Amino acid sequence: TARQQAREAQRREREAAALAEASRAAASQPERSLALAEILARVAGVLPVTEAVIVAADNGEAPHVISRWPEGEPSGDVAAADPVLRSGQPVSWPGEAGKVVLPLATEQGVLGALLMGLTFALTSFA
Repeated sequence: TARQQAREAQRREREAAALAEASRAAASQPERSLALAEILARVAGVLPVTEAVIVAADNGEAPHVISRWPEGEPSGDVAAADPVLRSGQPVSWPGEAGKVVLPLATEQGVLGALLMGLTFALTSFA
């Protein structure tokens, strides 16, 4: 119906505005961990997520948690971020329905990965 379409358009507009604001806020942070934590806070505030985790792997180390929402231990294995950190391509969180791993990248390369538990299942990344 027209009402549903209007609500969907408003939701998309709010999400796009929040993500754009997150990008601006992160760009103003001089330290990577602070910038990524800012992105996480904005994403968790606008998207329907059950959890969100930002991981990074510096100097060939194993992926490690930089920031998490809500606080506590991730419900899944953060090693799922490793292929995303290497390839820059999104993947499903292995063995976890409704969870995805997305690259956080700039022109300089992949800074980290965002692991999200969604309140809905994705059928594709396209």
